[in-house]
Formats: sequence, structure tokens, C-alpha cells
Amino acid sequence: MRSRFILPILFLTCLPSLTLAATVKNFETDFSISQKEQAMRACVHADSKARERCEARVKKRAEAEWGKSNPVTAFELYDSLDWGQNHLRYDLQVTRKIENQKYWSQNRRTYSELTPTDDINTQRLPYVNTVRAEQLACMYEPAGRPRALCLDRQKDAAQKMKVPITQE
Repeated sequence: MRSRFILPILFLTCLPSLTLAATVKNFETDFSISQKEQAMRACVHADSKARERCEARVKKRAEAEWGKSNPVTAFELYDSLDWGQNHLRYDLQVTRKIENQKYWSQNRRTYSELTPTDDINTQRLPYVNTVRAEQLACMYEPAGRPRALCLDRQKDAAQKMKVPITQE
């Protein structure tokens, strides 16, 4: 009694794998001569080494495209073709990350290893401390017009203090 129910269930579970095997098409045997010629047109102008790679690509694509109409394997097909180059992008990201880790593990320097520079870009101008102190003094004025007038006077005085720096 049980065997009547178990046998059909086993057969139905094996059925999708049998249908998938039937949809795979071999380029050499299952394609007509005109289909092969049409597929290989892209490889006509390539040199010998490039032609071999081109023909291998064309065969792979032709065999893969045969199963496009099968909804069971459609996602795997499109994913394997990698039209959006998602796999390529991911591989590039991984290789760049590994290369960066190698580079910085060899060339990393701590802050104490850096040598300080003393040039025109890093020197503090002599009047900056005075300007900052005057700005702070203006902050003790009451908010509103008195503070704004104080800051305006301070800005005018600071602009007059500026002396062009000469390169030594």
C-alpha cells in the first residue's frame, strides 16, 4: 500500500533533473551548419590565438543560450553569462583589497615616524594670536549691535596688521 505512494513521489522528485539534462545542447552535434557559421562570424577577423578563445566563448554562449526559455535554469544562465559583470567587479574588489593590505602592511608608518616640516605652510603668522585674543574680547560684549560693531572694528584692525610674508 505504501509503495503506491512512495514510488510516484520518488519519480516526481527525479523528474526535474532529467528534464534539465534534456535541455542542454551540444554545439558540435545539435546545431546545424548554418547556425554554427552564423555563431562563428564574430571570430573571422581574429588572429589564430584570439580566434581559439573567441570560438570557445561562442560555443559556450551558444550552448548556454539554448536554455534561456527554461524558467527553472534562467537565473543560473544569466548569472553565469555575467552580463552586468557583477562577478568581475567583486573579484576586482577582493584583489584590490588584498593588494592594499599587503602594501600598507609593508609601508605603514606611525605618526612618530613622520618628520615635521617647517615651511611657509606650517608656520604660524605672528599676528594670529593677537587677532584671536581680540575676537575673544569682543565675545564679552553684549550680543547684538555692540558685539557686531566690536567684531567689525577687530576685523578692520586685523586686515591692517597683515604683512606680506617673504620667502626666505
